[in-house]
Amino acid sequence: MNYITIEKSRDFQELLDVDILITGDVHRHKEEWEYNTWNLSFDVNFIKSLTRHDLNTFIYDLIKNRKQQVVDLNNGPATFYMWYDEQSLNLCFDILTGTNISLPFGCELNILNTFDSILDKFFVDVQPENNPLSWDKIIILEPGDEGFGDDDDDEIDWIQDVYVTTLP
Repeated sequence: MNYITIEKSRDFQELLDVDILITGDVHRHKEEWEYNTWNLSFDVNFIKSLTRHDLNTFIYDLIKNRKQQVVDLNNGPATFYMWYDEQSLNLCFDILTGTNISLPFGCELNILNTFDSILDKFFVDVQPENNPLSWDKIIILEPGDEGFGDDDDDEIDWIQDVYVTTLP
């Protein structure tokens, strides 16, 4: 798994040029997952200047480049998928050999045909004034506080939005 902080526009270009591992063997998904998974966080100053159009263009270019890489490797088809990790505020993507594969999530998935809603949610959350993880929005409950432990017995199922497309 690869973690990167985007600090300037040039960082997007570097990601477009990164090699991928597509083995053509569905039994090697773990190896591909470790190599091809990218978690992007964004520098707080850079995110102020980033537009939704910039982010959209990057994702389109990324998918276009990954398609060409799959063709060049001649080990396709492959599945590209993207999601937004709300807990870490990371925009994430991966690519694995095959189609109609079981994605490595431990929750229910909402498979999307476009990535627009993922980028919309991500873009709103990472703006400094909207950041849900800012300290002034976090409430810490301690034993004895009203509401402490109220969620201990609740089983809330997480539904993860995931954009999925087949390459090439």
